[in-house]
Amino acid sequence: MKIFDLVKQFTSEITHYVKNGMPNVSASEYQDRLEACNTCPHKKESTCGLCGCVIALKAKMATSDCPDDPPRWPEIKENESQKELREARQKEAEERAAKIKEVYERELKLNREILQKMGPSLKSPVELNAKKIQEAKDKINKSSQKQKKK
Repeated sequence: MKIFDLVKQFTSEITHYVKNGMPNVSASEYQDRLEACNTCPHKKESTCGLCGCVIALKAKMATSDCPDDPPRWPEIKENESQKELREARQKEAEERAAKIKEVYERELKLNREILQKMGPSLKSPVELNAKKIQEAKDKINKSSQKQKKK
């Protein structure tokens, strides 16, 4: 397996894991997975020879499956409390992402306003230094706060 494919596979696994609230398997499920991997002919030292993942890490992730056909890992049975926890973590992750997006969009809007107000005097946005940007943001924030009070 090429290094690019390994990185791509790992990135996909981690993204799926994080999006689902980073759920881990139970200690007994983890041991079952490690035992299955230790007897697998595809194991290469501490990594899986099929997907290239580090076995000790992948085996902990409840969102991961064994890449062998048929899979060597037993199916995970999620109980109600695990499901609730996973859903709560997923909701928290979505809320954090929404807040980050909101802040990003607000900053983007503010930067566009700055460029519109100062644009005629600029050759490019690069000419603005951090101090001038902050001064302009402060000025816009103050004027928008005054407008809200009216």
